[in-house]
Amino acid sequence: MGDGRPGQYLDRVGPRRVAVTSFALVAVATVPFAFVTAGTGGAVLTAALFVRGIALGAAMVAPMGAAYVGLRHQEIPDAGVITRVAQQIGGSVGIAVLAVVLQHASAGAYGPSALAGAFDRAFWWSAALAALAVPLCLLLPGRPQPPPPARTAPTGEAVDPRRPTV
Repeated sequence: MGDGRPGQYLDRVGPRRVAVTSFALVAVATVPFAFVTAGTGGAVLTAALFVRGIALGAAMVAPMGAAYVGLRHQEIPDAGVITRVAQQIGGSVGIAVLAVVLQHASAGAYGPSALAGAFDRAFWWSAALAALAVPLCLLLPGRPQPPPPARTAPTGEAVDPRRPTV
């Protein structure tokens, strides 16, 4: 059992493993949307959307958590701003790319079948972009190393092992 902290699993296995697995699941769960036709039922798409949503949530948490690894307390606000700006710009660019792909694919499309084909192309692009993120996630930190055992100073007080002694 764990201690109930929100990032407990991420702390235990590391952001790299979580991000690689999550982005791979996002890519795989996006593929069923690329095969939608005008008569496709909703059960398979609902299941795929459920898996995709959970994986996308984990895929966003892992890189965001990795951004704070090894930072000193005073560096955390700067990292928060940088990660938030990167998230906003990345999301905007991604949506813009998919919107352009959909607009280009649906130009001259009339009727549900033609529009379904345009959305198929956009979802293939979405799956490809998620798959492209998988190798990039290998650059994230792996499993964290356990902290070294605490030392005691000659005075008997605990010494932080990350801090050099003078």
